Amino acid sequence: MNKKYIEHKASQIRQDYCFQYPLHPEAICIRFGINLIDIHPLTNDGYYISHHFNKYIYCSSHIRGVHRKFVIAHELGHYFLHNNETIQICSGIINAFNRHLLISESESEANAFAAEILLPSQFVKELLPPKQSVTLSTINAIAKQFEVSLTMTGIRCIENSKTQNEILLCYYKGGLKWHAYSDDIEYGRLDRTIPPGSLASDIIENPPTQRQVLHTSNKGIWNYSEDNQVIEECIMIAKDTVLVLLIIE
Repeated sequence: MNKKYIEHKASQIRQDYCFQYPLHPEAICIRFGINLIDIHPLTNDGYYISHHFNKYIYCSSHIRGVHRKFVIAHELGHYFLHNNETIQICSGIINAFNRHLLISESESEANAFAAEILLPSQFVKELLPPKQSVTLSTINAIAKQFEVSLTMTGIRCIENSKTQNEILLCYYKGGLKWHAYSDDIEYGRLDRTIPPGSLASDIIENPPTQRQVLHTSNKGIWNYSEDNQVIEECIMIAKDTVLVLLIIE
């Protein structure tokens, strides 16, 4: 199942049933007769179950906000794409929508559907400024408009970038957690840990009191800044977790 098919499927559902944005996936559940059940904290994030023509999505009760939206949309992906299967058990969904992570094919497809239905690539392309690199400020604005996570929006923006000169990195306790970049970037050159002297290193050591985008320009600190000037933008998104955007000039 390729990316184009998944995008077409999500677009068809969006247009045929005139769902409004920001999208609340609960509306899709109601329209298609899927029972949405919040249940006591589960070992896994969510389940999709089909039994005797009854359809159920179970979402762990400890999941809230934009994470919950993505989990429900992910389970809807299983319903629309894998309806020949009676049960899907999913864990770590919020961290798995990056296409570079090694997960099963069905989980990757459900993630792609969730991202497309919540934040359509067509809309992203229209909102990104022409002939300009993606910035964290742009990512933040789109995330607020569609009421989705900053991380998912960042990945969507990088995948649909008009300049293809950005690298988005997420570090947890100094180690690389996930990444997104254009096909022109060499995976082997990504920094697996935050390099000393970088803005990201400073933020981890001295976290800002407010959630804000910080930026600087440097050369020779990041692997991709050996021969190029790099704009480094950072934002703390959780404790010990920093989102880094490198723009290669």
